[in-house]
Amino acid sequence: MGAEAIVMAVDQLDDAALQDPPCGQSFADPGGPDLRDSRRRRVIKRAVLGCVLSVFCAPMAAQAATPQYPNLKTLQPRDLRLDTADVSQDDSGDMRNVLRFSNTVWNAGPGKLSVYTVVAGGRVPARQRVYDDAGDTAAEYETDTIDYHDVHRHWHFDGWGEYELWTNAAWDRFVASGRESAQVQNIGAKTTSCIFDNEFVKTLAQTPWPFVFPESGCYPDDQGRIEQGLSVGWGDTYFYDVFEQWIDLGPGGTLADGAYVLRSVTDPTNKIYESADKSDLARESDIDNEAITKFEVVDGQLVDSNAPSGTVSINNIDETTTQTAVNVQVIGRDDISGVDKVRLSNDGVRFRTFDYTGQNEKAMNIDWDLADASFGGSTTTGVRTVYAQFHDRSGKWSSSFNDTITLNAIAGTSTPPAPPAPPVVSQGAPVVSQGAPVVSQGAPGASQTSTGTSATSFGAIPPFAAKLELARAGVLRSVRRLSVLAPITARAAGRVKASFRAAGRTERFTAGIDAAKRRIRIDRSIPASQARLGTGILTLTYPGDDDTQPQEVRLRAASQKANLHATRPKLSGRRLTATGTISTRARGVVRLQLLYEPADSSTRTLEFTAPISDGRYSFDETLPADIAAEIGKRRGVVHSYTLFTGYLPRRVRGEMRSYEVLPAR
Repeated sequence: MGAEAIVMAVDQLDDAALQDPPCGQSFADPGGPDLRDSRRRRVIKRAVLGCVLSVFCAPMAAQAATPQYPNLKTLQPRDLRLDTADVSQDDSGDMRNVLRFSNTVWNAGPGKLSVYTVVAGGRVPARQRVYDDAGDTAAEYETDTIDYHDVHRHWHFDGWGEYELWTNAAWDRFVASGRESAQVQNIGAKTTSCIFDNEFVKTLAQTPWPFVFPESGCYPDDQGRIEQGLSVGWGDTYFYDVFEQWIDLGPGGTLADGAYVLRSVTDPTNKIYESADKSDLARESDIDNEAITKFEVVDGQLVDSNAPSGTVSINNIDETTTQTAVNVQVIGRDDISGVDKVRLSNDGVRFRTFDYTGQNEKAMNIDWDLADASFGGSTTTGVRTVYAQFHDRSGKWSSSFNDTITLNAIAGTSTPPAPPAPPVVSQGAPVVSQGAPVVSQGAPGASQTSTGTSATSFGAIPPFAAKLELARAGVLRSVRRLSVLAPITARAAGRVKASFRAAGRTERFTAGIDAAKRRIRIDRSIPASQARLGTGILTLTYPGDDDTQPQEVRLRAASQKANLHATRPKLSGRRLTATGTISTRARGVVRLQLLYEPADSSTRTLEFTAPISDGRYSFDETLPADIAAEIGKRRGVVHSYTLFTGYLPRRVRGEMRSYEVLPAR
């Protein structure tokens, strides 16, 4: 019997059937002795209907409510590099040789991971909440604890991971023994993390877009509540330049020439429930939660030993499209040398190659045509696949990674606008921009300088760059103020939009441009929670005007100066050179961006990165011949931005400088 039939049957109940209360219920008479019979009949009919439907619907509800557990996975550790770091938590100068690397934990399960607690002081117990496929809470479990990390200055989930360095021979013995005999050479000190969605990994059935768990989960709200987690298909990445994202080799320690294994294990003590009552032993095991990277050291240097890998998605996570023009997002990953090219195909055989311009978790967006026959395309409807392969600077191509989308009846031939770029979040020192500089997040994926190109269309482009710099972005903790000094071209006028994101909250405001002094000054009070943190992400957005291009800059504001000094870049023929100095507290890379307008297209941005070493950095690049030719035929000037995005562990602020490199032709 259907639900509609039940409702009709109850409605036909006669007066005799309504004399006794159904289901053993007792009906008080709120209307007193004068309550009309019709009202009584309506009340009792509702009760009967409720009883019958509760029995009728209960099996369906039970069948629908299926708990959805996470399935934690680890990507192969990447961005390996040998470095020297202060391993102390108080900047006391305990310098050690370290092996740095980036690490990503992602969720391959049908359900999201959610851990939560309420903090008051120090370490507190945390609980895991499991949801069913209806979105309701299906189960809750006690897990590990959450504690405040004094250097990262936010709250970490304890026991989240373990990093191990093995010789290859010891690792082989360990595996051959059934994982009984362990001879680990070194173990990383970092075992805790703030868990949130900051890197897209794979489109799965329950993958959301955009992410669900933001970086603000690293901080308590006004009631002290914290919720951290991982959405399905999303990863939590700590990049190599973050404090303790390393294996400590000890004072004067080195890696002898030979073969090694770097192992990363997520949830090594099995505190997270990945199945009901941890009944799925395979999913709960450390083997399922681990990843290894094998590498070699030759003459004291790391050798790129593995092909790169990556992620590809079409129109973010869209399942269908009615147009063959799509936007493909790719993220490349590599063990040591870094990704420099990517190629796409519609059939996995005929590929088109692009310079790779993604950085860390920020994807490269590529306009792509599913119907381009040159690369295996057609207008055939149905499930369509786009294949991606990644190339690293050591010369290795990856195998194919792919994503699918269903092409329905084609609505037309016009090209749709590209979908929004992936959300940009970072554990370290984030930076995002557009307008003049196209700035990526964090540090690059290669130890040597990298280069990439990207074209940005502005329509009718004003002729002059905004030349927006960031000379100072300080957080004055004692007086709870944000102090900003941002030089800008004298042609700029009006106001800039500004935001300051810290301690889980965002302050938004505007600031006027002082055209006479060519600058923007901000001296503004901030909430006590942001001041205590001492750092945050500052975004300045200049909308542009008739003769000045728009620009957005996003860098870290903090208490410590970066002292970025940059020489004017020199471009002679195809050779680009620049040098500079920076605070010895700074880590990561300095970025150099060149902006120019080719004669037959919109503004193009070239980005280069140089590693910081003992407070110095330098660029010495040879431009591709076609790029050099474009610059030679440019319209207008060639402009540059030199920038450091900031360094969270030591509260070093981001800074940015602007120079004209070549005049207008």
